Amino acid sequence: NNDFVPGQKATQNTPNLFSLFSYFQSDTQLVVCDIQGKKYKFTDPQFHTQKRVIDDEDDFADEEEDEGPDWLHSDGGFEMMRRVLVGLHRQRALHALCNRVWPDKMQALSDRVKEWEQDADFMQSLRELEKQAALYSDYFETLDPTLDAAAAGLQVDAEDEHEKVMSKLGTRPALATKV
Repeated sequence: NNDFVPGQKATQNTPNLFSLFSYFQSDTQLVVCDIQGKKYKFTDPQFHTQKRVIDDEDDFADEEEDEGPDWLHSDGGFEMMRRVLVGLHRQRALHALCNRVWPDKMQALSDRVKEWEQDADFMQSLRELEKQAALYSDYFETLDPTLDAAAAGLQVDAEDEHEKVMSKLGTRPALATKV
């Protein structure tokens, strides 16, 4: 699904519907998101909770220690939860479907989203995420892998490709990671 970036369009409502289901079933304490997969085989979810619980010393505790659920390393807490829920709320087809299934809960979510949208700092962070998502979408649509003859195989020269794409897009953000 679209994880936490409002403005991205979902191609299938099932993962996003499940995200809202997880939020409502947990009494608004948890949201399962970033569900990936093909058709109806889903994998790689992320979890965000109202009260973020992390072990600062070790994200992946030893199996013998019982320090809480093993997905805690992905818990983005309340801020990520808000981003996900605002993004889901803005998807009109999903919103219409969920209004039929959970009318009272969707009304409560709508009221909560309206409150969050009054927070100027929060809305600014969403706008920045939307810009970044649009840039990366354009970047990956324009990307053209090149053949590296010296290595005798298909290689992506990340720095060169980044420069070409960014010049086409008229912007020059730093490459996030070098390959």
